[in-house]
Amino acid sequence: MIRSFLIVSVLISVCLSAPTTVYDNSLAAGFDDYSWATHSLTCTTVVHSSQYSISMDVEGYQGLYFYYAAGFSPVSIQSLNFWYNSGSNGVTSLSVALISASTAVGTVSLSSFTIPANSWTYISIPISQFNIQNSISQLNGLWFQDTTGASTSVGTVYIDDLAFTLSNIQVSYNATVTLDFSKLGNTINPYIFGVSFGDASQIKNVGYTINRWGGNSATRYSWDYDTQNKANDWYFENYPNTNAHPELLPFNSSSDSFILDTINNGAVPILTLPLIGWTPKDRTFTQSFSVAKYGAQQQSDPYNSDAGNGILLNGNKVVNDPHDTSKQVTVQYSIDFVNHVKQIYSNIQFLQLDNEIVLWSSTHRDVHPLPVGYDEFWNVTVTSAAPLKNAFPNSLIYSPSTWGWCDIYYSGKDNCATGSDSQAHNNVPVLQWFLQQLAAYKQAHNVELVDYLDLHWYPQATNVFSSDESASTQGVRLRSLRALYDPTYVDESWIARVINLLPTIKGWISQYAPWLKLAVSEYNYGDGTITSMLAQAEVLSIFAREGVDSACRWTAPTSGSIIELAYKMYLNYDGKGGKVTGTYVNTTVTSPMPDVINSITAYSFRDNNNVYITLFNKDALNTWSITLNNLQNNAGTYKLYSLNATSTAVSLLASGNVNGQTLSLSLASYSFNLLVVPINKGATSGSTSTTITTGSSASTSHTTSTSSSSTSGINSISSTSHVTSTTTTLSGTTTNIGLHTTSTIQNANPITSTTQKGNTISSTTALSGTTTSTGSHATSSSTSSGSQIIPTTSNTVLQTTSTTQKGNTISSTTAL
Repeated sequence: MIRSFLIVSVLISVCLSAPTTVYDNSLAAGFDDYSWATHSLTCTTVVHSSQYSISMDVEGYQGLYFYYAAGFSPVSIQSLNFWYNSGSNGVTSLSVALISASTAVGTVSLSSFTIPANSWTYISIPISQFNIQNSISQLNGLWFQDTTGASTSVGTVYIDDLAFTLSNIQVSYNATVTLDFSKLGNTINPYIFGVSFGDASQIKNVGYTINRWGGNSATRYSWDYDTQNKANDWYFENYPNTNAHPELLPFNSSSDSFILDTINNGAVPILTLPLIGWTPKDRTFTQSFSVAKYGAQQQSDPYNSDAGNGILLNGNKVVNDPHDTSKQVTVQYSIDFVNHVKQIYSNIQFLQLDNEIVLWSSTHRDVHPLPVGYDEFWNVTVTSAAPLKNAFPNSLIYSPSTWGWCDIYYSGKDNCATGSDSQAHNNVPVLQWFLQQLAAYKQAHNVELVDYLDLHWYPQATNVFSSDESASTQGVRLRSLRALYDPTYVDESWIARVINLLPTIKGWISQYAPWLKLAVSEYNYGDGTITSMLAQAEVLSIFAREGVDSACRWTAPTSGSIIELAYKMYLNYDGKGGKVTGTYVNTTVTSPMPDVINSITAYSFRDNNNVYITLFNKDALNTWSITLNNLQNNAGTYKLYSLNATSTAVSLLASGNVNGQTLSLSLASYSFNLLVVPINKGATSGSTSTTITTGSSASTSHTTSTSSSSTSGINSISSTSHVTSTTTTLSGTTTNIGLHTTSTIQNANPITSTTQKGNTISSTTALSGTTTSTGSHATSSSTSSGSQIIPTTSNTVLQTTSTTQKGNTISSTTAL
C-alpha cells in the first residue's frame, strides 16, 4: 500500500512570434479579413509593388481589420511597416491600432506623419510608439480606422506591403502543470466514450462503450412499421426504412439490427422512446404538408415536389391534419416497443424519454404546433417514466434531453427569455424546476423516476459545430470548451454570458436529486480535421474530470478519421487494449502568460498501474520540447503517444526509462498527447517533475506584472458543495475552476449482473467506478432474433480507503 502525496510538475514555455508579412499582393496565411469598411484586397488602380494593393473608403468610423487567430506576442515585434497612399484628397485621418481580444490596446494616428497627397509614403511605427501595457501578452491582429466619423466618404486611401519587423528578442512564456495526488476527484466512467448510430464495424474497431438510437427521427419512429418521419430535418416526410423482409415486421427492423449490432460488438445500447403521441401510420412515403392539399409553399423537397415545408407563400404556417402521415399513440406504444426489444435482447436497460422535448413545436410542428411549457415539460416525464418503471423495474431512464442553453433556463412558451411561464413558476430555471419536481415525486411516492439527468450540448459560436477549419473558427472552437466548466469564460456566441455548464448542473443535482447521474447524450464540436479532433479529445477529458456518467457524440466519427483516432487514444492507445482509466488527479496550470488556458491544458488520472496525463497543445504554430526530471516515484518505461494534423494512427512518439532519468520530449503544435507513466508501487514518498521548454529562451525587457493560474476544474470527493475559489498573492492570481465535491458512493457504479436465457450478458462494474466489462460479445452482427452472445467478464477494483473533507481541501488515501 502506498500513502503518498505525489507531485508531478510540468514546466512549459512557448514562443509566440509575430508573422512577418501581413499583406503582400494578398492577405498572408493565418490572417482573416474582418474589415467593416468598404474596401478591396485586389485593387489594381493604385499599386506600390506587384499586382494588387489594399483600397479603403474613409468614412463613418469604418475600418480595415486583419485578424490573426493564432496570436503573437508584442515583444516579438520591433515595428509595423507599410506603404501608404493618401489618395487625391490627401486623407490622413486614420488611426492604426494593434488588437488583443477584439480591443485596441495600442493606437497611433497617421496624422502625426508627414504624408503628401496622391503618392506613396513609407511608414514604420516602432512597437514602443503603440504604448502597449506590459500586461498584454498576446495580440490578435491590427486595424486601420477612420477617425472623422464623416457621413460620406472623405476619400479613398491605399495600403501595400504591410509587414512586421521582428525583434531579436526570443519570447518565452513558462507554464507549470502540477499534479497533486493528495486531491483526487471523479473516477472515469467508461460510458462517456459513447456515440450515436455507430455501426458494427465502428463499434468493434474503436471500442465505443455506448451506442445511442436517438435524434429527431426517433421521436417519430414507428417500430412496428420500421418507418420514421424526418420532421423539420427533411420536409416532414414519412420514410420507410430499407427492409428486405417487411412481412416479418416488427422483427428484423432497423432498430432490431441496431440493438444486435451494438451488443454483438461489445457496446451497450440507449433506446430513445417515441412519446410525442404520434407515429407514422404505415410504410408509405407520405408528407405532412402536401402542396396538392394545402397549396403552394415557400420550399418543397427537390426530390418530391408535393412535400412542402409548411410555410405558405404569404408566410403563414400551414394548419395541417396530423392524420395525413400519423396515428395517435400513448405511452403503451413505447412499453410495447421495449417488450418487443426484450425478445431479442432481454437486458435492454437504458431508456431515453424522447428527444429535445422543448423543440417539439418547431422540429415536429406538424403534430405538435404549440410550444412546450414548464408543466408539459414535466408531464412528459411523469406520465411516461412512472409506467415504464412499473413495467421495467430495472430500467434506467434518461430525461429530459434538453437541446441546449435555452431550455436549461427557459420553457418553449417563453422562447428563451423570461416570460409569463417562468413568472408563473417563480422564475426558477426550467431544468432546476424539473429537478425540484423529481425530488417532490420521490418524497411522495418513494420512486426515483429518472436515473440520468440528460442534456444535449452544441456550441453556439459561429461554425464551431461544422467542418470549418478556418483560423478564426479553430480558435473559438477550442476556447468554447471552457463554457463546459469555467466560471470566468464568457461564451463567444449569441449567448454572450458565463455558462459554466457542468458545475452548474452538478450543483443543482446535488441540491435537489443527488441520486441522479449526469448524461450528455448528444454533443458535437465539429466534423473537420485538426481542431475538431482536439476539441473532441479534450471534451472527453473534461467529461471524465467533471464527473459526467454517460456521453454520446452526435454521431459516430467517420471511420478512419482523425476524430475517431481521438477515441482510440483513450480506448486502445497502444493497439493492445490499453485504456485511460482511473481517478482524476488534481491538475493545475500556472504561467506568467495570462492566456495560457487557451494554449495548454492538461488532465491527469491514475489507476492501480499507471498515471495517464492528457496534454493538449492548442498553439497553432509552436512545437513544445519537454524535459522530465526527478521521476523517482515512478518505475518502468514511460510512453508518450501523440496525434497531430498529419496523423493517420495513434503513434508512439517517445518512450524511455523513468527511474530518476531526465528525459527530453517534443510535442507538436496542434497536438493531443497522452503520457503514460507506470506507478512504482514500492515508493513511499517523493515528487515527480516534468519540464517543457521551447527551444532556447533569452531574457527580455517585456515582463508581465501578474501570474495567473488556471486549474482546469478540480473534482474532489465530498457530497455537498461546488466551490470556485480565487486567491490573489504577490506573485499573481490562482483560480481554481470548478472545485466540485461529489461523494465516492455517488460516483461509484453498482455491481450488476444480468442473464438472458438464450442470449447471455454479463456485466460487472466495480464499486470504485472502474468498469471491468460490459458484455464483451461475439463479433456476429446477425440481425435475426436469438443470436448467441458470448460474455466475457474481467474484474478490477480500485479500493478507496478513506475520504476526508476539510473545508475546500479534500484529502484522500487510495490503496494501490
